Amino acid sequence: GFTFNPTFSNSESAASEVSTFRAKSLITPEAIPNLSIALGYTHIGDISSENRIEEDFFPEERINAENLQTFVDVVADIASVELNYDIGDNWTVTSVSGYIDTETDQFNDATRDETGGDASSSFLTTEEIFSQELRASFEGKRVTGLLGAYYFNRSGESGGPTSTFTGT
Repeated sequence: GFTFNPTFSNSESAASEVSTFRAKSLITPEAIPNLSIALGYTHIGDISSENRIEEDFFPEERINAENLQTFVDVVADIASVELNYDIGDNWTVTSVSGYIDTETDQFNDATRDETGGDASSSFLTTEEIFSQELRASFEGKRVTGLLGAYYFNRSGESGGPTSTFTGT
């Protein structure tokens, strides 16, 4: 359903703008006939107003009574590379790499109501993720096997919360 905020106009109460860009490519070089390389990239941008409903106060209506314009702004870049190389008739070596870089900026109305002094909180979070998988697979007439290894690293920072109180 729709959300109504009596403090702001309807268009500002639950605004959202999302954009996604995706590119993929498959490369099979003639110089190395048994090799395939799949590249992928995705960019996501999402800025949305907070859309929290106070169900205890308004069980029949979708009302957001915040008097500060809240938002969540997320930007993410995702990249992947998959390499497959057939070694002879029975062996395949595969490498899958992934990288994600995100930044989230968030601002909230901490009192979540339309009256009184205002309290706000804001957060800025950044995160980087890298993963690497290596596999060697064998397909024979009587035996099939797979040997692999996986690495994952996640790092990030969060700045906040910061609060500002105004009013009486």
